[in-house]
Amino acid sequence: MKKDITLFFCLILCAFYTINTEAQYVSNGPYTTLKARILHEETQKPIPFVNVGFIGKGIGSVTNEQGYFELTYRTDKIKKSDVIQFSMIGFKTKKTPIGAINSLLSSKNIITLTPELYNLEEIVLGDKKIKNTTIGNSKIDTEKFGYWKNELGLGGEIASKIRIKKKRTQLKSLNVNVLENLSDSIRVRVNVYDIDPIFRIPKNNILNTAIYHTISRKSGVERIPLSTYKIFVDTDVIVSIELIEIYGDRIGFAVAGSGNKKPSYTRSISQDYWKSHMKDAMAFTMDASYPLEKGAKEILDRPIPEAVTIFWDASAKAKNRNLYAEIELIERYLKTFKNIDVTVRKFAFGYIESKEFSVTNGKPDAVIDFLENTNYEGTSDYTAVTETISKKLGYTLIFTDGYTFFSDLEPVFNNTTFTISSAKNVNKEILEEVALYTDGLYLDLTTFSPKKALEYLLKDLSTVTEEAAESTVKIAGSITSEIGFLEGARIGVQGSFNEVISDSSGTFEIYAQEGDELEIRFPGMKTKKVQATASTKMRITLETEGSWLEEVVLEAARKEEEKVATASGKKNTDAVGFKTNIITEEDISPSFLTLGDILRRLSSIRVERDPITGEEIYVNPRTMSITQQVLPIVVVNGIVYEQVDGGVPPLNPQDIVSVEVITSLSASGLYGTLGRGGSIIVETKSGTDYYAQKNKREEVPSALIEGNDYVADDVAVLDTTLNKPFYLIQLEKATTLEEAINTYNTYKNTSLEDPIVFYTDVATYFKKWDRNTALRILSNLPETVSGDIEVLKLMAYHLESFKEDQLANTLYKKILEFAPDRIQSYRDLAVSHQQVGNYQEAFELYKQILANETAALDFSPLKKTAEFEIMRLLTFHKSKVSFQDVSNELLAVGFKKDRRLVFEWTNPQADFQIQFVNPTGKYFTWEHSVYANQERLKDGLSKGYSIEEFALDDAPPGEWIINVQYLGEDNVQPPSYLKYTLYLNYATSQETKEVKLIKLFQQKGKTTVGTLTLN
Repeated sequence: MKKDITLFFCLILCAFYTINTEAQYVSNGPYTTLKARILHEETQKPIPFVNVGFIGKGIGSVTNEQGYFELTYRTDKIKKSDVIQFSMIGFKTKKTPIGAINSLLSSKNIITLTPELYNLEEIVLGDKKIKNTTIGNSKIDTEKFGYWKNELGLGGEIASKIRIKKKRTQLKSLNVNVLENLSDSIRVRVNVYDIDPIFRIPKNNILNTAIYHTISRKSGVERIPLSTYKIFVDTDVIVSIELIEIYGDRIGFAVAGSGNKKPSYTRSISQDYWKSHMKDAMAFTMDASYPLEKGAKEILDRPIPEAVTIFWDASAKAKNRNLYAEIELIERYLKTFKNIDVTVRKFAFGYIESKEFSVTNGKPDAVIDFLENTNYEGTSDYTAVTETISKKLGYTLIFTDGYTFFSDLEPVFNNTTFTISSAKNVNKEILEEVALYTDGLYLDLTTFSPKKALEYLLKDLSTVTEEAAESTVKIAGSITSEIGFLEGARIGVQGSFNEVISDSSGTFEIYAQEGDELEIRFPGMKTKKVQATASTKMRITLETEGSWLEEVVLEAARKEEEKVATASGKKNTDAVGFKTNIITEEDISPSFLTLGDILRRLSSIRVERDPITGEEIYVNPRTMSITQQVLPIVVVNGIVYEQVDGGVPPLNPQDIVSVEVITSLSASGLYGTLGRGGSIIVETKSGTDYYAQKNKREEVPSALIEGNDYVADDVAVLDTTLNKPFYLIQLEKATTLEEAINTYNTYKNTSLEDPIVFYTDVATYFKKWDRNTALRILSNLPETVSGDIEVLKLMAYHLESFKEDQLANTLYKKILEFAPDRIQSYRDLAVSHQQVGNYQEAFELYKQILANETAALDFSPLKKTAEFEIMRLLTFHKSKVSFQDVSNELLAVGFKKDRRLVFEWTNPQADFQIQFVNPTGKYFTWEHSVYANQERLKDGLSKGYSIEEFALDDAPPGEWIINVQYLGEDNVQPPSYLKYTLYLNYATSQETKEVKLIKLFQQKGKTTVGTLTLN
């Protein structure tokens, strides 16, 4: 997603002054003041607007129209050896260490500057035709701007690079787009600099005459005439405006930035160092002209390079590239030069290989052979894509698609750079940005043949005329099934991280290209893939999993009927096919005064206040349609009330037997369209059967007393050495790294039954041989199944198991970038930030989760987890975070949890159960399946979380057993993994942590994954 960047050029630290002709160079307390006047050495006339300042210190000023200046600075900030400089166009620059300043001052505190004579080359155009043109950065982006906000900016400059393509180009005017001017007017000086060939920043001012201009315009384009100054240039320049005088009581002056991905520059004060802004050009344009030679070509050849550097992406994404076309382009290009030095650098995640070549007589065979013998493995990482400083004229060619999960491709090159790709799916924005920053080009080999692309490498063409790329369009539709419209279905574009959730009426909108494949997932329904169509509204019907229907029937036969009040009388909840959130009278506190007090205990309902009447409003956060919010109905003893105009009668919480909240859309059939926002079902004691039901309930035996005795028959103990796949058995026979790699390549090049499992197994095996090899193999995961957040999470889990916490942190940042609608992305990154010492960043994420005020997100399922983890953070690292705005409860001294178990799983739709067996042989089972807890699966899928935690603080002593069993299908992709974390003495100095990463999909029988002895 393209992100807008706001550019602030805050030009500070320059102090204006009060004229005092008798002053001198004096120190007063912690400050030193230099007051003097600068005169023309020959005429003894004052020189206005001379730049005065310490080189690179951010302390400076300019003289006024009478030549006076005053400079005050902290004495302890400037050493006697620091150099003060006086410079002005048309005069020789003077500079001296401040300790020797008295050598420049006369008895009357006067400094003189010597005029500098220029021998100007006469420009004779004769009767040659002149072509007028406009050059510079014409694309305006008002979200970017440079500004001076007060008089402290005097002497500061805002500059932008202007590309010059024709020799003897005359600069006739500078045009700047004024966004704001709060002063009466300001006076600026125009400067034109050549460019430092190494650092690519302004170097020497090429003007021989000072150019001043007063800007009174409040907004719009300000044209600064330059024709009379006869400024002719042959190469690129950097043009600046410098603030030298303010008229009026205040200043607030801003000029527009540009959407062009080219650099701009600022310096805060006279004589300060330049600061580069790599991607944020200013919207400076120039009216210019150049002579047309008779018979001269309008399109010029690019300068012949002495050296070429080729960066070659060696990741597994090669399968998406036309390598033949890319290599053909390189071969054609190198053959055009008789002799040239070539450096090839292959790169991928965990891999760099460089080799240098000297191509003679236009024969690049060795270079081509090196490229053709590339081992493509893993994902991309641009850490190695950096510039090599050289005095030779060189070009850079980068062959990649621009995508990465780790170090990004940055515009760091100063020599002309071309980005080239033959892949259909590319990060075009970054490829263009990197190339255009250096006046290079992005070449799309799906549009151009190698022969045509060669022209752009050899000719100085400013734009590439491409065929219009397919643009994304809005795809709209609805998701339905045999039980009605489906709320909370996840719709994603295959091969990307672009996903949306269907709303309470089953509708969705997503941007995709016509013909893209959409994947639709919903718990209890078969995953479906369809082609996107924009011409008509799509209606996608999901089929119910057959096994789910059978299980629901079996469960219903085993259970005692549970009734729920509906618009058509009481019905069996199992037959209806929904799950509810329920609070019974035992949970209702005597302090509760309203129905809202009860509902606040449920995460599925949010209680708000009508801003006008002050009445309570009960909101289902998940029933946000595209156009409006739909409120749930309130059903009291079978009577339906809508939340409009005070339609819900006042209820006494102490008279309430139970409150059930139905958020599932599948239950809306109970109440027709009235129930599309969910329903709140209230049973009161005034109901006719209350006391009879109460007596009946008291007769029901507790599940803790009987019926849950643990039987250990057919329970396996987790053993990763059993059932090894054949490829691991063969790998373990290897006696050297080379032998192991050969075995790996043999199996990698076969048809893999499950590549996700293969790469994680093999990467784990290679840790003992070579860490970089293991990491590169592991990084195949996101290239195996592209656009899958679950796969990225699995890779992050493995990176953590490899003790690569910094890499895991980078990946968690990407996961949040790709999936900002998944609430667990925020929590996972917070945990990772703690692991690498980014405590404040972790703290901010936890506060965001607990505040639960982020638009379109409901963090309530993570509240308990976030509270535990932020309290641990404060226990260990309180001094490293800004904790002043958190509640006292979170700052509680002595917080600890004796035992904390956290389970996380990669696939939010995974069916499994966790069983806890206590020392007396009683068990408790928590099941995550569409059969037992469909509402939980829907909530996890739509909100984006797959985590559950358990505390055993009050558990009886003895040995506890923790079992896991996978209940899902065999062919679910990607396969489900379970991350099991056990903390002992949590949040204390004796804290220990045990982490296991379990192949959940393999635990088809009940498996003991851990035991815990409590004292």
